[in-house]
Amino acid sequence: MGRQKPNKPRRERPEQLVTHEPLAPLPGWPHSHASTGLTDDDVEECVNVVIHGVEHRLHATTARALSDSLLKTLDAYNDRVRGVLADPAARALLPRVPSDELIV
Repeated sequence: MGRQKPNKPRRERPEQLVTHEPLAPLPGWPHSHASTGLTDDDVEECVNVVIHGVEHRLHATTARALSDSLLKTLDAYNDRVRGVLADPAARALLPRVPSDELIV
């Protein structure tokens, strides 16, 4: 847990909050799903991350850790997809997706 500012009351947190991708892509995808930027008013929490409309203000070190973790997870996902694509029988079951739309 991050440092608590002396004059800032502690927020109650939900026990668990899970969001999922919408069934249909939102207009402006992918920027309508996730965006990042710098905050204007707080040097401590300097990175603003918005995912599905939920704003998260992060310290730079937390943002870096999130970035590193996402890259590691996407690398593992890409390895899994490459393994599936190596099997012609499994590949035949996949929908035809133009290569420029693949994450891999």
